[in-house]
Amino acid sequence: MLQRRQDAMGMIPALATFFEFLQDSGQWSEASMPPEETGRVLTSLEFAVLEALDDPSRRSFSTNVLGYGVEHGLDPTDEEALAGYFEWYTALPHAERILLSDTGRLEEPEVPYDPETMRGMPNGPAFGGQGIDGPSDED
Repeated sequence: MLQRRQDAMGMIPALATFFEFLQDSGQWSEASMPPEETGRVLTSLEFAVLEALDDPSRRSFSTNVLGYGVEHGLDPTDEEALAGYFEWYTALPHAERILLSDTGRLEEPEVPYDPETMRGMPNGPAFGGQGIDGPSDED
């Protein structure tokens, strides 16, 4: 699941509150464990979830690539922003694309990702007016 670290950390208390709401509103199945016990089980899993988030080998290629964008301001629900992000990713040098897909991290990319300027503009400011394929006929 694609989410920022701080969002993952907030899942446990949110789920515990939701389970208590279900019980209070009569929608919690009596066959299920009590919501209080469910909260304790979820809390016991908190560090395992965070460890999984921090371990790139436990994430998919797409989660590593998209996770980096989300951590740097990408709204993955904005199609134009997502297109711009993938233009940025595609324009990275091969070694940086591999590093990002394997680790979800880039310390100092050749072209830093800026969600404000990289919004699906193949000849826009994201790539110095040259687009991802180099200078256009108009340059």
